Amino acid sequence: MGTYSNAVDHYTVMKAENRTKMGFWGVSSGAHLGQTIAALYPEVIQDAEMGLEAFTCLKADPDSCAFVGNSTSTAQLRSRYTTLEAKLKKHPLSVPGIDKKLDWSALHKFLTVSLHGPGWFPLLSGVFAELEAGTVGPAIAGALASALNPAPASLPLLTEDAPFDGILSGVCLDEARHIRSKGEFQTYFKSMTDSAASIDPINKPEDSSFGAVKTKGKIVVLSDVGDPASSFQGAKGVAARFKPSVLVKNLAAGYTSFAAANNCLFGVFYGFFVLSQMPEDGYTCGEVFAPAFGVQIMSSF
Repeated sequence: MGTYSNAVDHYTVMKAENRTKMGFWGVSSGAHLGQTIAALYPEVIQDAEMGLEAFTCLKADPDSCAFVGNSTSTAQLRSRYTTLEAKLKKHPLSVPGIDKKLDWSALHKFLTVSLHGPGWFPLLSGVFAELEAGTVGPAIAGALASALNPAPASLPLLTEDAPFDGILSGVCLDEARHIRSKGEFQTYFKSMTDSAASIDPINKPEDSSFGAVKTKGKIVVLSDVGDPASSFQGAKGVAARFKPSVLVKNLAAGYTSFAAANNCLFGVFYGFFVLSQMPEDGYTCGEVFAPAFGVQIMSSF
């Protein structure tokens, strides 16, 4: 997991499938593999930050988005964020009255929480603003008391002198059986087929197919355009594997379409489950009930 050979394997499979991009969102062990592939082949990694791009701070009023400042573009917002993040790596902020600090690890934990549930975006903007100013106010105190309570354990920064800690010790757990030649791979593969013959191609079901699977029932696949864990491109792939199926796009950020309800989605549910009606493939829903900062995501997002 996370070794050079593992990354090469994934890249080789991607090229064999005539794909030019690879999507990764890593949590736990997946993070090790994702960061290795991103380091070796940065040009093949799909942009996994759509949720953060939905941080529609620029269109919000200052009362709901404290971080907007004088920025007029997403690039300016991102540049300011990069600066405050680098500053936080060296200078975590202590919160008076409580035995907690907002450090680099805590900020990234809160970012993850916010991307999964954009209802946190207004508080996140306040955290950004306070970090930029170098002061601790109600936003940072509120984040530490809510989403970051208890505070996450500090992670080692991936610098040149990074400590050999838990996250790094998991990177090369398979090194003891590292395969260095074609002969070693054949020996390794034979040992697997001897112990679990079901992985051998000889046991491949005769009716298996790589084409779309025909199902007796109809399938509707829903996806947010800014889902951090289940990408919209992945939803397209799922819909393409089953027939009859359609894909419905929800103009929202957050984990699963059910996190951003709207009347359009309710109409899709009612039509499908009650009236047995399929929406058109590519049908788009928007106007969520509670958008971050009160700003809807544009249809062109």
